[in-house]
Amino acid sequence: NRDCEQQRMRRAAMTPGMPVSIETVTFFLTSARLFDDKHRGRARVFVDGSEPIDIAHDNIFVPYGNLQDVAILRAVSTAARWVTMPLVFDRVNTGSVFVIAGYHPDGTRALVTQHVRFVATRTVLGDRSVASVAGCRGAPAIVERGVFGVISECEPDRVPVVTPLSAARGCIIRTVPGLTATPSGGPQFTLGEREIAGPLLAVPYGE
Repeated sequence: NRDCEQQRMRRAAMTPGMPVSIETVTFFLTSARLFDDKHRGRARVFVDGSEPIDIAHDNIFVPYGNLQDVAILRAVSTAARWVTMPLVFDRVNTGSVFVIAGYHPDGTRALVTQHVRFVATRTVLGDRSVASVAGCRGAPAIVERGVFGVISECEPDRVPVVTPLSAARGCIIRTVPGLTATPSGGPQFTLGEREIAGPLLAVPYGE
């Protein structure tokens, strides 16, 4: 959940010795489906190690008509800057690997590896349930270079549905100051291969 950041400084008075308050403006991305007509008044964001951040109605940006299932939240906080991930607007390929990041019901971190089963302009499908992730709607979908989408649907007995950020690229770039269409960044995780020696157990699939 993330994006671009900018900082500004405010001085209570131009008196020597007065403390300087530093405010950080951070943009978070999540699913627009979390903000229907009954829940668009405000939002609360919980970040590891920080106090909850309340976000007012006028700092919640949802694309017109919800045609693009990405909501942008603008948060102002005096907390320390958070480590954010780059955004990836490139199209993912069928069969490629991505990770869904979230939390288990007990509050511990959860990472679920997925393979892309299907790709369309506004939709990417994974290949396995994410029932182990609590409240997975709005969670980030991550490839090696960064976040490429947000989870739109994640029913316990179905594969997750991802809305790629490329579907809302124009809205995101217009809303988040200083954000470019092709942010750079190194890999966020690495993939390795393992060779398994010995007999393998055949397990029925899809029954």
